[in-house]
Amino acid sequence: MGDEVPVRRLDDALTFVEGSEDQIRDLGVESLKAANGELYPYDLLVASAASRAILISKGFRTLMNERNYVASYPLVRLAMDCCLCLVAGHFVDDLNDYANHVVAGGRLSSYKSKDGDRLTDAFLRNKLHDKYPDLNVNGMYKQCSSWVHMSSMHIHSATHQVEDGDNDATSGMAIRVSIGGVKELSESEYIEATLSLAITNAMLCQMIAEWHNTKMVRKAETDKDFEGRLYHLPMPVVTKYVRSP
Repeated sequence: MGDEVPVRRLDDALTFVEGSEDQIRDLGVESLKAANGELYPYDLLVASAASRAILISKGFRTLMNERNYVASYPLVRLAMDCCLCLVAGHFVDDLNDYANHVVAGGRLSSYKSKDGDRLTDAFLRNKLHDKYPDLNVNGMYKQCSSWVHMSSMHIHSATHQVEDGDNDATSGMAIRVSIGGVKELSESEYIEATLSLAITNAMLCQMIAEWHNTKMVRKAETDKDFEGRLYHLPMPVVTKYVRSP
């Protein structure tokens, strides 16, 4: 995605996210066309993950434009789920059998890797972290997951301290609770969350590209039925977004 680019405004970060949606769409279409348009069960999984990721990303941008971070932050976790579903392809015996399992409504956690490990969120998250060690996958996962279930994060977002003008004796502070509103954050905090989604979308793009490459290489090697082994591609340098102090 290029060299270091300074991001000092939320609008710029959202523009990066919007661009990543176009990349996901384009790569998804190209993967469907690969190998003379031959389609496999895993194509359904890749295409569905791409479609879901784009819609999640659009929803995130709409909410973040309104500074509704309580509703937008959990969407980063949902976007990461698209990545977890596809990174599993590197650890199963047969991509198409795995895809058929998911298409039929099976849970990822009920399917086992080629080493016998269940494809739980924890297993896949660690594999995603290992695959992209420079992207702080575990940190992003933990941060966005804290907004999925009711937590202290939601309490902090709805409350803030104000000077207690009625308490002259103690000159203390009072807590004000906002129901249906949120406490404003700094611009850098909004940017950080938005760039987490941009990085998540970048990982998904890479995995879609790996599937495209798999189909093309497999087609060139043999005309036999595709059995299912993902070809790994190294992650290109992801832009290190530098925020203004």
